[in-house]
Amino acid sequence: MLIGGEGHKAGQGGDTTERYRRLERDARERFGAESIEYRWSTQDYVTVDGLPYVGRLSPRSENVYVATGFGAWGMTNGTAAGVILRDLICDDGNRWAATFDPYRKTVRASAKTFAEENADVGKRFTSDWASGLRSGSPASLAAGEGDVMRIEGEPTAVHRDRKGELHAVSAVCTHLNCLVRWNTAEGTWDCPCHGSRFGVDGDLIVGPAIEDLPRREVD
Repeated sequence: MLIGGEGHKAGQGGDTTERYRRLERDARERFGAESIEYRWSTQDYVTVDGLPYVGRLSPRSENVYVATGFGAWGMTNGTAAGVILRDLICDDGNRWAATFDPYRKTVRASAKTFAEENADVGKRFTSDWASGLRSGSPASLAAGEGDVMRIEGEPTAVHRDRKGELHAVSAVCTHLNCLVRWNTAEGTWDCPCHGSRFGVDGDLIVGPAIEDLPRREVD
């Protein structure tokens, strides 16, 4: 049995571990689950007007195509996207191609969502930088914990692993300079602005960032 829920944006939504606990509790109470074999989080990109982007990456790209924004419906939307892309590549024509064109004009349908999303990014950027400039001490971290603190004037993401060793990297996302947050369940640094994720030593896991977080030295 697969149990899903507790959706939230990457880097937002509070304690991720507690979200897993709620799902596990529901599985046991509602369905009598005796064991939880696996758990994972996935990221689903959702377009501003709700329809996937399927087609040429840009009006000038002749041989580069994109299919994204399935919004958790990848099994059906992915199949439909494959049909559209096949027809575009083979120049057979497809009556749905214009509907899913990445450069379609849907200003009226998407303006409100577009404005709300950008306002949220601005809010996260401002509030996180304000809190990220507070002083902190790596000594305050228990095993398994992570936090963003100012060290030598720089926002630094510090994690203490289960063996007690410290891992420190720049807290500034290499995409657009938002500050990352600690993901308690996955043990990753997640950007609340655009969803980039990094390992405890700054290694990039998923974009839109394309560079790792620089490592820092801490006592």
